[in-house]
Amino acid sequence: MHAVSANDLRRFNRSRVLTELMLGDARSRPELAQHLGLSLMAVVRIVKELHEVGLIDEGEGRMIRSESPGRPAAELRVNSRGGYVLGFVINALEQSVTLSDLCGRQVACDALKHVTALDGEGTVLEFIECARRQMRAAGVDPLRVLGVGIATTGQVDRQRGVLVEAPYLGWAQIELARAVESSLGVPAVVDGTANTLLAAEWRVAEKSMQDALLFHIGFGIGCGVLIDGRIAKGATLNVGQFGHAPMGDKNRVCSCGSRGCLNTVASGWAALADLGEIRSQVATAEEFQRYRPLLTELLSRADAGEETAHKALREAGRRFGEAVRVLKVTLDPARILLAGPVGKHPAFLEGAQDGAREDAGSLLASCEIDLRSAAASLALDEFVLSSRFPLERLRSARRREIEAAA
Repeated sequence: MHAVSANDLRRFNRSRVLTELMLGDARSRPELAQHLGLSLMAVVRIVKELHEVGLIDEGEGRMIRSESPGRPAAELRVNSRGGYVLGFVINALEQSVTLSDLCGRQVACDALKHVTALDGEGTVLEFIECARRQMRAAGVDPLRVLGVGIATTGQVDRQRGVLVEAPYLGWAQIELARAVESSLGVPAVVDGTANTLLAAEWRVAEKSMQDALLFHIGFGIGCGVLIDGRIAKGATLNVGQFGHAPMGDKNRVCSCGSRGCLNTVASGWAALADLGEIRSQVATAEEFQRYRPLLTELLSRADAGEETAHKALREAGRRFGEAVRVLKVTLDPARILLAGPVGKHPAFLEGAQDGAREDAGSLLASCEIDLRSAAASLALDEFVLSSRFPLERLRSARRREIEAAA
């Protein structure tokens, strides 16, 4: 068994203190010690470290009174400008770069031009240059950028930081995390769209949500699975391929080449196929580019009240809801969240709740977190609110600031 070193323990407790200050109720050293079960001496030491690198402010004149005798304790708060994170969104419908502070406020957000059919490495360089422009414009020292969260479409190996396959992007396998880290000089983490959104929902729920499903639905159906507070990966990284479950129309061929996948009856592609507006399945980046405007138009028509468009989306949702009843029985989730342009559409959600009926209909709800915020949250969880918190990086930033001011 690997022994826990004093440094490992300090890193762990440092992450707990910072997490409590950012997300919890404790606002003073005594409260932190009590909430976290640490000695006051340990908390004082950790707060001193975080204060020295500019991550924590001690409010002048802001004192917290307690029921215990003695003088009131000074209130602590996270300095939002003490650290930043970047969120990259890379999918076939959206590409964006967002710079956020530690309080979750967006300092800058830029949409990039559509990247499908461009080479993956060239696209990553575009994202990196955009991030550099944002940092320069905001006057942010790159050393105070603590991490990059990359939310992407396709099959992802998070542990290796690799985008394994992304048919709608038309990219070959690419080491996304390493490419960003080597060029930008900031640690990076990459995960799939559904998993990124689900992890953000889990954090907003203060980790009380232990079992949940999140479906990201556009042309196809992707899924994130939360079991006992952990996002499942699977032996071959294929957890969540619910769209390829054999629950669809045997006369329709799915993008994977099989017949009868759920994608063929319960997705954006299915709604367009029901209306006779699309025939061949979307399997490549070129096909996606050709048919993408049709899906956007369908959603707009439904928003405008067109009955045929509303009915097609509602019917696709109903079939989806019927299929979800199977997952309700097998996985017993407490919540089932719908995301993506089709999944969040009111007509689709209405149909899904109807199809799921009393078995799971009450569990279905729209995901309220946007993907840009979720990508930033991915970086926060991985590099700030964890034992990977880069204290030495911030110490270097502070030394540089002192030297510049001298």
